[in-house]
Amino acid sequence: MRVAPVLCCLALTLSMTGCRPKTYQPFYALEADQSTLISREGDDAYVSPALEPILAGLDAVPENAREKARALELAARLRAEQSRVRLERVPKEKVAQGDPFEGRLAPQPLKAAPPPEPAPVAAGPVDAGPPEPFAGMSEKDFVAKFGRCFAAGAPSTGDDGGAATTQVVIDDAACQKRFGQPVVKTSFVFTAAGLWGTRTQTQTRVETPEAPKPAPVPVAAADAGERVLLVPGAPIPEGYRKQTDP
Repeated sequence: MRVAPVLCCLALTLSMTGCRPKTYQPFYALEADQSTLISREGDDAYVSPALEPILAGLDAVPENAREKARALELAARLRAEQSRVRLERVPKEKVAQGDPFEGRLAPQPLKAAPPPEPAPVAAGPVDAGPPEPFAGMSEKDFVAKFGRCFAAGAPSTGDDGGAATTQVVIDDAACQKRFGQPVVKTSFVFTAAGLWGTRTQTQTRVETPEAPKPAPVPVAAADAGERVLLVPGAPIPEGYRKQTDP
């Protein structure tokens, strides 16, 4: 009679031991695989064929495994992300394939308006430089701008006694009217600091004496025997004949 209670206790113990949850090692490999896949491919991992075996493995975790609840939670989270990515990509894929219905519903990216073309700038006259000489203007720029009316003059000195060069207005009516003064020679003086000023000098006209005319040469007339005077360059008197020594 005592044997029966002992056997019952043994059977009850074995039954409880068999129902105790066990560790399912493949779950940890599946967990590591999905983590690596997502880290490597990002959102592409959720629509990658490589995710399907992982989901199937999570679904196959035994009911009596300690990791069953974690497997169900992980599989549900992966499927939710999979649905999200697919919904985000369906419109883009259909529009790319030319689906007329989806193309009307899918939001189209707005094209930026082209920048306005710059307004044409009216071509103005080419800058020809200063209209008149100015103090401090270099002699090089002066000659480049106004050199047509000037010629290099004699060396000079400035107020401080330093060396200076000059540009003299040439004898041209237009140049004299613009840069010169009546009956004077106008010089523009340049120092190391550029155009210093102008100087004028009264011009004196020197009369050149005419050469003395040659004295008339007496000659004899051909017929009347008279002596006539021949002026060099004047016409020879009518009836004149050249006399020769006997």
